[in-house]
Amino acid sequence: MDIPAHPATLVDAGEGSPYRAAIEWLHSFADFERKPTGHRFSLDRPRQLLRLIGDPQRAFRSVAIAGTKGKGSTAAMLQALLQAAGHAVALYTQPHLHTYRERVRVGQALVGEAELADGVERLQASVEALHRHWPELGRLTTYELGTALALRYFAERQVDWAVLEVGLGGRLDAVNVVDSAVAVLTPISLDHTQVLGSTIEQIAGEKAGIIHPGGTVVSAPQPPQARAAIERACRERGARLHLVDPTSIRRLRLRRFGPASSLDELRSGPWVEFDLAPALEGLQLPLGGAYQALNAATALAAAEQCGVDLSAEQARQALASVRWPGRLEALAAQPTVIADGAHNGASAEHLARAVREHFPWARPRLVLGTSADKDLAAILAPLAPLASQVIATQAQHPRARPAEDIAQAAKEMGAPSSVAESVAEAIDLAVHAATPEDLVLVTGSLFVVAEAREHLGWAAPGV
Repeated sequence: MDIPAHPATLVDAGEGSPYRAAIEWLHSFADFERKPTGHRFSLDRPRQLLRLIGDPQRAFRSVAIAGTKGKGSTAAMLQALLQAAGHAVALYTQPHLHTYRERVRVGQALVGEAELADGVERLQASVEALHRHWPELGRLTTYELGTALALRYFAERQVDWAVLEVGLGGRLDAVNVVDSAVAVLTPISLDHTQVLGSTIEQIAGEKAGIIHPGGTVVSAPQPPQARAAIERACRERGARLHLVDPTSIRRLRLRRFGPASSLDELRSGPWVEFDLAPALEGLQLPLGGAYQALNAATALAAAEQCGVDLSAEQARQALASVRWPGRLEALAAQPTVIADGAHNGASAEHLARAVREHFPWARPRLVLGTSADKDLAAILAPLAPLASQVIATQAQHPRARPAEDIAQAAKEMGAPSSVAESVAEAIDLAVHAATPEDLVLVTGSLFVVAEAREHLGWAAPGV
């Protein structure tokens, strides 16, 4: 089995360190990522907190990115494009794979442990003041605190631009306190229905909440209901809408890998090549799936709306440099092990299509673990028919769905299934049963992908 020979990275400080204490303090507040709560969503709390620390978000220009699919990839591409134009660019994303520090970057550098611990220490007095003087606002959340930390860090690093990925929804997300120069909407589908609404139109309305009066909006191609909601929001707020035209993508070429492909082949070189009308030719992406070409077109449109001046060669080099772990990522070869964080029905459909595009010879052994609040049937529907075997598992995360439930649902769909108590055990079982020509596909949650990367040596567990 071809696996990485390098040492694991991203090892965070141990127990008792200032950084570990800072992370524990952040997680002592209501944390929707770890446990959904009835906490009231409001912009009043983060807005007041930012006032108390000097409104750092006013020190730079920003782009807010909301949507259901492709937010992280699009954000990473846009950061690369803005950097290629000569700007200092920060990136705020969530969730992380291995360490909280991944969420806060300037260029490619993660915020340091000491810097994050210092930021938390300086934030605490303002948090106490807010809770003491404005109790009617309710208590701050982990996400609201993390957003404030990131924005102040970016201001202190004197960045020109910050690319801000919305965590949940848009209208009431803490990122929406920022008056962004450009609002970007990636493809919208059903997800987080218990919070955002039961229809695509309702969810799109929540995500379109990042559209500010008189603003500029870039939208990827959308389902009709989502597009209608976005167009309505733009009319009501006098915002200018730029719709990405899917027909502008020309000569799309998807690389097909063979069962004997080496790990170096799988991790280097382009997976997707395309031209973008009218004048960009020979664009290459190291990210897999035809949908990444649309993400790239959306990022390029957003960069144009930001007013940056990019040559064709700068755009080509920027996109070719993008790395976004955990999205159709090769972790081993012979057998090929691919990990992808698809966690809802639409993402699973894209993943199934991408597997057929890039690995047409494969009937993958599927290692699947999901969060308990996700639509399991929708995730399994495109993946179970593709799989020769389903090994159900669960991440070491409080929101993980019991593996037995996943296995039972897979059996009901006619897929041979079994249960593994951990992600590591599931991968070992799949690899042991596979031949060197097989494909093992690990998916269902970024939490599962993180544990797969750690087990196969791509990173060490972090905080």
